[in-house]
Amino acid sequence: MSTEKPDIKWLERRISELEQLRSRGEKTEAQLRRSGEMLQLVIDNIPQRVFWKDRNRVYVGCNRAFAKDVGLDDTSQIAGKTDLDLSLCEQDIESYAKTECGVINTNKPLLGIEELFHKPDGTTAWLRTNVVPLHGNDAEVSGLLVTYEDVTGQRATLRELAESEQRYRMLFESANDAVFIADRDFNIIDANRKTCKMLGYRKSELLSLKTPALQPPEMQTSPPRGATLFETEALHRDGRVMNVEVSLSSFTSSESTLYLAIARDITEQKNTMERLNAREETLRSIFNAAVEPMLLLDTDGVILNLNQTAATRFEAETDELIGRNSYELVDSDTAELRRKNADFVIHWSMPVRFEEKKGDTVFEITINPVFGSDGRVNRLAVFSRDTTVQKRKELKLETDELKYRTVFNHLTCAAVLFDSEVGIIREVNNQLERLLERSAGEITGMHFSELFCAGFLHDCQEMLDRATEEENLFETILATIETKNGEKKEVIVSVRNMWIANKCYLLATVQEKRQLESLLKSRDKKKR
Repeated sequence: MSTEKPDIKWLERRISELEQLRSRGEKTEAQLRRSGEMLQLVIDNIPQRVFWKDRNRVYVGCNRAFAKDVGLDDTSQIAGKTDLDLSLCEQDIESYAKTECGVINTNKPLLGIEELFHKPDGTTAWLRTNVVPLHGNDAEVSGLLVTYEDVTGQRATLRELAESEQRYRMLFESANDAVFIADRDFNIIDANRKTCKMLGYRKSELLSLKTPALQPPEMQTSPPRGATLFETEALHRDGRVMNVEVSLSSFTSSESTLYLAIARDITEQKNTMERLNAREETLRSIFNAAVEPMLLLDTDGVILNLNQTAATRFEAETDELIGRNSYELVDSDTAELRRKNADFVIHWSMPVRFEEKKGDTVFEITINPVFGSDGRVNRLAVFSRDTTVQKRKELKLETDELKYRTVFNHLTCAAVLFDSEVGIIREVNNQLERLLERSAGEITGMHFSELFCAGFLHDCQEMLDRATEEENLFETILATIETKNGEKKEVIVSVRNMWIANKCYLLATVQEKRQLESLLKSRDKKKR
């Protein structure tokens, strides 16, 4: 009895300790559950899309935003799926596979990559993606964490800003007048090439000066208060004094007031006119050198200006055509079509594009509105382009596609074309539909492993390992194929590789073994 009491007390202590451990474990489990729920709540409410996969690129989890992107109602539906199970386009699946496999194999993250995403609704978006490898206890890659955000708007904004900056910089630098910017302390902070040329300074020298240094001592005063256009004098680097006309305006940049000055040397108006005339002549030369006819019309169709190409099209000189009504230079049907489209442009203040045919020649006509100071359309810019060759090419492509599709569908045996890289079926003919008792829509997009046995896959892979772009290989393989109703048929498959746009495809023609044997027996009987 004396030996049992300590054992009972020891058991009671152990039971108490286990109860405490169990209680702490339940608390820890509850804390982990709350932490997991909190983490899921956080990632569900961030704008970025988040998902994670195992090493085999099978989805483990995601946030609500990603689930919505791929057409799922709930994040719990993602577990166990692959990219092939989601509403993703084939092009995206191939791109993601390449990126993710690269991260797994190299164990290095890819950050900030931008790629195109095709949404289930048919629209596209640009994504900025981060792919980070996840590690297990053994430090090996156990999966992937992928986050991305839609940067379509950012890209468009940056592109617009860059284009706007480029346009304004080009205008700034190519201006015929001297243009410079100064701050409130009269420091010159930017100047175009014309300013440097007019004043005789290098740009670096100008940017170290204040505006009063560009004026004679007796003129070093601020312009009249509120003045926007005034005349003053400017001091050339060599000491010469020039009379200039200055247009001054202010604007705010980064919460600082800056002044924009546009100056013109009015003592050299003759030279300025010569430069303007030279510039106009250059533009006229460019205008006349254009290979496409261009016309400027008033709203009644009267020709205000046209290039030499347009004049040649009308078989007349430019001077003879200016002032004439363009509708009177063409036949009545063409005139009616052009007038109708011109009225549309004038009424809706938007461009229109349409086609005209003259014999075997097809022209694409574009009419753009030109607005007056009152905001109304007062002129029309008309451009014409000969699209005959392009139309013929398009028609030939359509005819070729129909021809090859017809040949493919009229093969005497079943045929299937699949992508050798990912194994996705791209095309099937009518005979294969009948053999499998499935529609083309059901078969196209399937992986060819869903149709053929593993041995067939192995034989195809061996053939692909030997294939090159210079050599097309041909193999005949005995395989088993299963119909939609579960019936298995022994078939003889003839496989050859094909290179289309530097990509390898496999064309397989399929014949039932029993039908081929029956055909051979019938031929043998006839020979006897």
